[in-house]
Amino acid sequence: MELLKDTLLGGTPYLHERAVRARLEELPPEVREALEDLRSGEDLPDPVHLVAGHYQAEPGDEELYLVLRGEGGVLGRWDAERDEEAAEVWRWVMAVKG
Repeated sequence: MELLKDTLLGGTPYLHERAVRARLEELPPEVREALEDLRSGEDLPDPVHLVAGHYQAEPGDEELYLVLRGEGGVLGRWDAERDEEAAEVWRWVMAVKG
């Protein structure tokens, strides 16, 4: 597993983003299952490239997001505040130690 980047920018807009690349066998079972649910049965790339972020354009206007990238670009983007599976993966990505 590899921490690709960890960005923290101050001011407005506020952005905290973390990107991780991991082989499928390195993922905890619950994270892999959540990703499979998010992809609705489509195959997962191996390795997976995940970006978890927290964006605040202005106070009170916040967004938690999860992005899955593949060789050809973005394979999916989810709202990690409203989607339980995206939130599961988001928490794991943010907790990865680099």
